[in-house]
Amino acid sequence: VTPLLDLETVPDEVREMASSLGINLEALNTPVSIDEVREMAEYLGIDAMREGYLLPLVKMALQAPLPKGWEVYKDDKGDPFYSHHKSGRTSYRHPADEYFMNRVLEDRTRHIKAVQEGSAVKASEPWLDFVDESNDRYW
Repeated sequence: VTPLLDLETVPDEVREMASSLGINLEALNTPVSIDEVREMAEYLGIDAMREGYLLPLVKMALQAPLPKGWEVYKDDKGDPFYSHHKSGRTSYRHPADEYFMNRVLEDRTRHIKAVQEGSAVKASEPWLDFVDESNDRYW
């Protein structure tokens, strides 16, 4: 399978984010589907058609593995939940969700400011790179 992410070209900002969450960058090469992107965009409060500039962040949120110290379990109903044994914290939300929700707000604010200053275009196309089962890329 062709990697979705060239690890040699990963921006420092992404490396820092991954490091702070205890994420191995190799995990960001996990393929995701269009439906998964749509669902995660909605969950993060992103209008995928109008905020295409946020879609790479959506893809990263989908590919984020559990940070160090976290484990996933299933409750009596079969729903997944997350547990951090050292702190005793449990959650039905992925431990990295809060980080990505905050990043959406930050990136959206930065984009709006850039549009107002004329350094970014208002509209952005919702394009993302995907790989199908045959290892063919599509956008």
